[in-house]
Amino acid sequence: MNGFLDKRPQQWPGLVELIKEKSGTPRQSQEDGETGKKRGKSSRVSRGHLSIAESIPEDTRNDILFREACSLREKGLTKDRILIMIRAIDRERCNPPINDDVEIETLVNSAWSYKEKKERELLDLTAPNRNTSDMGNASRMAGHFGDDIRFSSNFGWLTWEGARWGRDNRSKVQGFAKRVPGLVYREAANAATQDEREALARHAMQSECASRINAMIQLLPSEPGISVPHDVFDTNPWLFNVQNGTIDLRTAKKHEHRRSDMITKISPVTYDPDAQCPRWLQFLQELKQEQRVIEFIQRSLGYSLSGNTSEQVWFFLYGTGNNGKGVLIDTISYVIGDYAVATDAATFLDNQKGIRNDLARLRGARFVSAQEPSPNVRFDPSCLKSFTGQDTITARFLHQEFFEFKPEAKLFFSANHKPGVIDNSLGFWRRVRMIPFTTQFAGKAKDPNLREKLKAEASGILNWLIEGCLKWQQDGLKVPKEVHDAIYEYRENTDILSDFLTTRCVIGKDTLKIEPVKRLYDEYLKYCDENRIRKPFSRPKFNQNIEERQGVKQRRETNCRFWSGIGLRCDYPDELVNSNTYPVEQRCPEVCAISGTCEHPHLCASGFCNDFREILRS
Repeated sequence: MNGFLDKRPQQWPGLVELIKEKSGTPRQSQEDGETGKKRGKSSRVSRGHLSIAESIPEDTRNDILFREACSLREKGLTKDRILIMIRAIDRERCNPPINDDVEIETLVNSAWSYKEKKERELLDLTAPNRNTSDMGNASRMAGHFGDDIRFSSNFGWLTWEGARWGRDNRSKVQGFAKRVPGLVYREAANAATQDEREALARHAMQSECASRINAMIQLLPSEPGISVPHDVFDTNPWLFNVQNGTIDLRTAKKHEHRRSDMITKISPVTYDPDAQCPRWLQFLQELKQEQRVIEFIQRSLGYSLSGNTSEQVWFFLYGTGNNGKGVLIDTISYVIGDYAVATDAATFLDNQKGIRNDLARLRGARFVSAQEPSPNVRFDPSCLKSFTGQDTITARFLHQEFFEFKPEAKLFFSANHKPGVIDNSLGFWRRVRMIPFTTQFAGKAKDPNLREKLKAEASGILNWLIEGCLKWQQDGLKVPKEVHDAIYEYRENTDILSDFLTTRCVIGKDTLKIEPVKRLYDEYLKYCDENRIRKPFSRPKFNQNIEERQGVKQRRETNCRFWSGIGLRCDYPDELVNSNTYPVEQRCPEVCAISGTCEHPHLCASGFCNDFREILRS
């Protein structure tokens, strides 16, 4: 008889059953190769090419139809004939059917051009690199399992989990590798000569050794299509992965999970467009915010579903304890799932040193929450600017290589205390969106089971977020007055030079002047000495801070540099204009926009309204 019989059914059940007589005539197998199950009759619609279930669910529909189209192509059918048959399968077996000729035609065209190696190629003795070596085994592994394996030098092994690409600690990859010797046994059973059969059988047995398994895995990244750069994953900012498919946030339409989307993240929520969230809506009303603030929160959180960062802002949720901030953050983090990352508040605070593992963790995240910093800390302005400014950030995990990424995350920083800010620049303050939380839940008003109730409404809350995302795409964030007022107050209270400028200076007209430049700094040092300020700004830092004030510049005349747009009160005792910092003029555009009148026409005339609209454009 032609062939080998392996008497280890527990290890290779059904894999090496004799299927050819000596004459080479195929003999019908009574068991399905790898499962050992009895073969059933081919379905009428599949013509014996694939065993298709009586009812194909929506989440696997496109994948099954694609595989059937590939099988029909390999049988030699024309593209038109394949299109007819796939339409028939869709109509008779899919629940629900696609019923879209364009989508079905696209699927068939993809299958027609599909060029990757198929499983039957593994049994083709004429295929390249099917030799008795570690390289041959790596080629077999790539050909048979390569669709489900990727390797990145930054992230290691990733395997397809049916809904996303997941990081693997080699356990799954090793499992694939351990199945390769069984493929070699199959090749031995189908070899043309006795010498080939014996050589392949010996190689199959040797391939079961741990050293050969490890060698195969080590060589696998060099196989075509296995190694990919780290930046091919999660590149589409508009796709959001859920349990039953992938949602396009531009249309709120869902499609099946696809390997080609290269998504590594997933939400624990099942998308149900009809789901409601009454308890969530009640919770938002219990925050006792104005309706326009709630709508702003919805647009902001909806914006956070996407990987788009065009707004270049971060959100500061401020208020004393028991006011709903934590419930809101925890609920959204649960609904968003892998797209949400909680990080220590210190990530965005000053005095961070060493390797930034904390930043490396944020690659690919869309919703980053940081909560409850210690009192008496300060923000790190450069970190916040880079994180929200669409800059490329370099980071690495401990003992790993550096990599670059552009943050996609929207930061939601919540605190009972306001960290200090030493940066008074436009570049910092235009990015802040501060949402005040003033209600306290205590006693009977506090629901101890609220978090669990909200988790039960996760599908409905996801719909609320998607609605917010669509509203943001249409109208922008539309920052309300309450948010602007909170930013104004925060900036006023954190400006280190505010009191000095209020008590010693006037700002607001081009005719104001201090000559020479050094005189203003000398006045500042005198102020610090009188007020027992131990660590005044250095002269360069002081000058930089002053130049960030609207309308204040250093100028030169002949051989002398002087300040323009600012004066000392001792030089201008009768000067009425005292827009000494930004607070008054920053109120102005909101008064104009909301009431239609301006309380500070002289500031409007000098252009401060337009300047501040640029600072807090919505």
